[in-house]
Amino acid sequence: MGFDTGVGRRSRNSSTPHGRPGGNTGLADLPGTLAQQPFFIRLLDRSVFGLAAIWDRSVSEDDDVIESCSIVCVPPNELMTTVANTDGRMPAILRRKDYQTWLKGTPVEAKAALRPYSPQSMQAYPISPRINSTLPDDPGLIQPAA
Repeated sequence: MGFDTGVGRRSRNSSTPHGRPGGNTGLADLPGTLAQQPFFIRLLDRSVFGLAAIWDRSVSEDDDVIESCSIVCVPPNELMTTVANTDGRMPAILRRKDYQTWLKGTPVEAKAALRPYSPQSMQAYPISPRINSTLPDDPGLIQPAA
């Protein structure tokens, strides 16, 4: 879903903590380690959630259709700062009450919906590095590391 803002379009991308492959995996790497430790990050109160995103569609001079999407980021909350934040940001996780504001509100109203998600409503724990391989695809990938 999205709407035209004149420059681009806003959308809400649904995500699950197990969005593998090609989706939000809910995974992060611990910075500063030689062999990075992946983490599983999830919301405690919701199994499916919306991320703020912007998208656009254009047609090149060669008549190729180009559709682009970017996840909007906000400053990290305390949890994200401790487990996975070398770049000082986290995805903008929308609260349910803010979905329509993000999609149909004015730019000022939409911007007000962008804030870090409550760290008390999130959980992060280390998982096996085998998540980094494309071969396995089983529920054990997101089990806590031993």
